[in-house]
Amino acid sequence: MFLPTRDHHIQLADAARMTRRFRETRSNDEKGGAFHSGPILELLDQPGCAAMRYYHALKSDGRPALVLVGVDVSNDDLTDGVVL
Repeated sequence: MFLPTRDHHIQLADAARMTRRFRETRSNDEKGGAFHSGPILELLDQPGCAAMRYYHALKSDGRPALVLVGVDVSNDDLTDGVVL
């Protein structure tokens, strides 16, 4: 399967509406988080990496988390590489 090109840019007003909707409907969930640039760049700089995919996950204490993996142009996860 080919990895399709996608424009991920959105307007700030749209982003604000989307995040407000999340906060209003899921008030007990974490509002967000941050990843330092070093590990993200390491993930994206892997040979053959064309994109980054995220998976929703749960930590051992039940809190939500994201797992990040590189993706190649065939839309396959780079599971032998960097996983965040």
